[in-house]
Amino acid sequence: PPTESVVAGLKRLARTYPMLDKSEMLSATSDLVATHIMKGTESAAVIDQLETIFREHYEQFRVAAGE
Repeated sequence: PPTESVVAGLKRLARTYPMLDKSEMLSATSDLVATHIMKGTESAAVIDQLETIFREHYEQFRVAAGE
């Protein structure tokens, strides 16, 4: 959603991908959130990057699971 906050987007992605180990993505996701807070990066751009990270980890999960 266009008005979604970065934190709300992160929570949505965590609910969407409950099978993923969030600790494996912690560094990348926390860097994006910190950049958003400290440098004022646009929310939509950060959420797009977060979605990419989650999608990539999901694809790795599927490969590891033999799907």
